[in-house]
Amino acid sequence: MTPEDLRHCQNVVKALRKEKNNYLFLEPFDLTQVPGYTDVVKKVMDISTLSKNLDAGVYPDREAFSKDCFLIYENAIAYHGTRPTAWIADLAKSMLKIAKDKYSNVGKKKDPSGKNKKLLPTKKNKKVFSEGGTTTESGGTKLKLKLGGPAKITKPPIQGKQAPSIADEKEDKKVKKPRLTLKLGKPKTPEGTNVAKSSPKPSPKASPKPTSSSNTSKVSPKVVGNSRGKELPKGVAPPKAEQKKGTKKTTAKRKATDGSVTKSKKIKLSAATSQANRGGVVMNSTRQVQCVKVLNGLKHRQSQSIAVFLQPVSDKTIVKDYKSKIEYPMDLGTMQAKLERNEYPTVSAFVYDLRRIFSNCLRYNTSLKDAFRPVAVDVLTTAEQLMTVFLAQPEYPTSVYPPLLFCWKLCLSVLDTLYNLTNPEDGAATALYFLYPVTHYCGGQYPPGYLEKVKKPMDFGTVTKQLLEGQYTSVEQFEADCRLVLDNCIAYYGGREDGKMLTDQANRLSAVLQQQMTALKKYIKAPPGEALRRAAQNAVNTTSLPKPPIHLLQGILDELRSLKYTDKATKVKKPSRDGCL
Repeated sequence: MTPEDLRHCQNVVKALRKEKNNYLFLEPFDLTQVPGYTDVVKKVMDISTLSKNLDAGVYPDREAFSKDCFLIYENAIAYHGTRPTAWIADLAKSMLKIAKDKYSNVGKKKDPSGKNKKLLPTKKNKKVFSEGGTTTESGGTKLKLKLGGPAKITKPPIQGKQAPSIADEKEDKKVKKPRLTLKLGKPKTPEGTNVAKSSPKPSPKASPKPTSSSNTSKVSPKVVGNSRGKELPKGVAPPKAEQKKGTKKTTAKRKATDGSVTKSKKIKLSAATSQANRGGVVMNSTRQVQCVKVLNGLKHRQSQSIAVFLQPVSDKTIVKDYKSKIEYPMDLGTMQAKLERNEYPTVSAFVYDLRRIFSNCLRYNTSLKDAFRPVAVDVLTTAEQLMTVFLAQPEYPTSVYPPLLFCWKLCLSVLDTLYNLTNPEDGAATALYFLYPVTHYCGGQYPPGYLEKVKKPMDFGTVTKQLLEGQYTSVEQFEADCRLVLDNCIAYYGGREDGKMLTDQANRLSAVLQQQMTALKKYIKAPPGEALRRAAQNAVNTTSLPKPPIHLLQGILDELRSLKYTDKATKVKKPSRDGCL
């Protein structure tokens, strides 16, 4: 492939990435979620794989590139065309037309409209050609173009055979060159108007100069009445030096107006984060030390499972998809840095960030086969114990942060049951299109008329986030939001031909949800559920950290004994235990 062809193909890929309706075809998808796909499609392709093949030199020419480029959408049409997901096939058809158009026209230089077109005479644009120049009139402003020709030279008549003098020859050679003169005429002002109002305001430093013209207003050196400074015309602000000498009232007004500007420049945080910053106990040095103990204790007690939560998600294969689904990523390393920079205004803000790490994990890893789900639940359980001991107990009876719902693990099991439900016709997850906000599946926007029928959008990912951030105080609130996810789907897609598949899935999920919530309510009313509720209410007084195993303490002692230090006087390294009694 020639460099020119390579550049052309790269421009096609860039243009397709910018298309709003191309969101389903940008990255590889999980084939386990689409049973029978490989039976219909022989070669799986997407924009990301296409770009990697192009950079690796897989395609020998533009034709081979175009086949794979169009294959992305042809695969979707072949698989989804006769299935309930026919809307994906329609989306692929529109993108196939766009891809062919981009492939044919990208890189072609288009003449900007009006740049090379000849100016034709209209009512608003008259051309008047007169002797000695051209005048163009547009509105009230006149633009005059004058092309000066050679000046006429008058010579005295030659009498007889008198030869021309040297002065005459020099005078003949002096011919003026053509001149281009631009004259921008100002529109005439009617008589009696004040020029001072239409002309720009003079600078505060410049003193006004009286003019003798009848169309100008004379400025008096002394202003009577409401003066805005010494010897300044009305309407002119005083210099900065005088503005600083304002009264307290004016200073307060300036602060009020400046505050409105600075507020608009602040970064918009999520609702949970702003709520955590507004309420709760204010962070101080003592509480900050307790927060450090929570993070250190979590790292020591979950040393094997904590590794995946120490740093931000950086896997190139999922980072784009992760950021599109998780709007507020968080990890333990970022929390440690925020503590060192004193960026947590309240203790509850710290707690929200810590819980958000594990809620993000459960929101993104929705398959029950994923090993991260039980790990996230286990580490969050340990984190809740540490926060109870180091943050809640020292402040008791003051509430430092909102507690989790006493049966939050049982609520997660309800969501797991919904996630495990599959469609009988294709074997795909029934809750696939209910896991994230509707905008995620529609290119970042709501479908036409969605917000008119749906007053409060909801999805299972948002339910998980609110559950693990402590925003639910009762099981009824959790159940109401779960039902809202399915009711919104039925309210919008009910009675529509393109929404029959989604409404059927919503009805199946609603039936399973009803069974699960009935069983959950019976359990929490039974003696085991009542015991669970009492344990959660008395967690501040009863929670204690389990003692570490002996082999762990023995390992710490052996590590300390192996350390050496350098004596300052003798400059000799000695074992650290020599200095211990």
